[in-house]
Amino acid sequence: MRLSRTHLLWLLVGVVSLGAGNAFAFVLPTDAILSSVAKRRAQLVFKSLALHGRYKSGDEPERDVYEVVTRKARRREIKTNDSTIVELVRGSSRWLYRSGEPQPKPERITLPHLLDVFLVSGNDQDAEKLLRAWDIDTKTVSLGRFEKRIAYVIGAKPWETDKPQLWVDKELMAPLRLMGKDAKGRRIEIRTLGYESAQTNEWYPQRVELLEDGKLVESVSYHRVELDPEFDPALLEAPGR
Repeated sequence: MRLSRTHLLWLLVGVVSLGAGNAFAFVLPTDAILSSVAKRRAQLVFKSLALHGRYKSGDEPERDVYEVVTRKARRREIKTNDSTIVELVRGSSRWLYRSGEPQPKPERITLPHLLDVFLVSGNDQDAEKLLRAWDIDTKTVSLGRFEKRIAYVIGAKPWETDKPQLWVDKELMAPLRLMGKDAKGRRIEIRTLGYESAQTNEWYPQRVELLEDGKLVESVSYHRVELDPEFDPALLEAPGR
């Protein structure tokens, strides 16, 4: 029996589909992905985390960093030779200052960080705001690989690196990459690496990187995490209150 071209085409499609494997068999829509990410975050039953690690910015030497994370805020302290640089994020406000200096006014966050949305807040509404703020096309979802992990790519195809996009680990339902442009037109990429590592377990990525126009400009690596530690709640209050 001779097969027509149409039959041969469909036979080829079937073989390719089988070869792709179950990992690439089905692509969820954006709302289902965000819902699954929020569900995963809700299952991480901790009230707060304290993270200890090392911070690197540009050509400057590595410094000790300490962070406190709750469902309402994130505070980072970077030790320098003569002071401590403090970054506090609460909702859409951010404070950045050095210890001992006058209390600053908050700056409004126009491009939310994926950690603050998916691992601090963890709700669908904030996730949707992040996608709008970064101008990510929610109707486009594909599959790609990042650091050997299969991921949902919201906003683009994996090779379309010029388009705003969010990568979510298909198995862990945790954010892996956020790519887009800032107000100055620079290409920004935030990477979160090393979930389920010995250092941070499932609670947090072991490494966070910030790239500008393809160049690594900032990184944080964590070597220890404390679950529900004791700390002064005033650390997470807005300065001057």
